[in-house]
Order: sequence, then structure tokens, then C-alpha cells
Amino acid sequence: MPNNKPEEKKPEILSIRKAKDKVAPEEGAAESKSEAVAPKKPKPPEAPAASRSRASDEGDRKPSRKRPYRKPSGPPSIDLAKNSEGEEFHAGDEILVNGCFGLPVSATINRLYQDSSGEAWASFQPNEEEAAKGVVGGCVHSSFLRHS
Repeated sequence: MPNNKPEEKKPEILSIRKAKDKVAPEEGAAESKSEAVAPKKPKPPEAPAASRSRASDEGDRKPSRKRPYRKPSGPPSIDLAKNSEGEEFHAGDEILVNGCFGLPVSATINRLYQDSSGEAWASFQPNEEEAAKGVVGGCVHSSFLRHS
């Protein structure tokens, strides 16, 4: 009697490796310590994040919460600073600072603050006449403060 069943193609065994876990044998299969495994094809490289669309990423990642931007607070402000001669300075006082080429520049104290080591500093802006000459603001250690 001729066999009318179409021939089934058997997969080729490309590599053999030892089984890590014991698996219950299927019906009709012989027990063995190794199994046939086809080698894995390498994944194609992913596109850069900038070129991926957001629609495809939505399922891949958890939604992230955006934190509101907080401006850094900076060092703590103080009300009073003394220079090396013992003179007192407050925010809003007129001072003289050394500008370009060591020339004295008239400026106004914006803020007095204390650094992490406890030293007092003054943040200043030049007066309008000095600002017109291209002088910019800055900060100076309290020991170098001079009244104008």
C-alpha cells in the first residue's frame, strides 16, 4: 500500500546545547539531556532616539512625571556686612569697586550673602554712568568694600 501522506520536512539541527532545566518529555519523544536549538538572529540596530516616533515609544516606557523647574536658591542672604576696617554695609549702599585696569567704579550693592565657610560677600551692579561705559556687575568679598 502506498503512503498517500505528504512528506513532512524535518528541521535541520543547527546547534545542540545541554538543557538547563529538566523538561517533561512529550509523547513519543525520546528522553535526552540535549535539545535542538536554532541560533538566534541578531537584532537590527535601533534607530536613534531623535528619529523614533512618539507613538511607537508610548508602549515601551512608563509615562514620566515632569518636575517643575525650581531656580536654585543660592547662598543665604544677610542684612549687614563689615569690611576689614569695621565699616558696615547694607543692601542699596553706594560702593567703590575696582573696575577694568584698576580704576575705581561706582556701584550699588544688590544683595549681601554668606558663603558656606561663613564669609560675607556683596553682589553689585554699576551705576548708570558706569554701565554706559561697558562696566558690568559682579561680586566682591566684604573685606574689599569701600564707601563711595
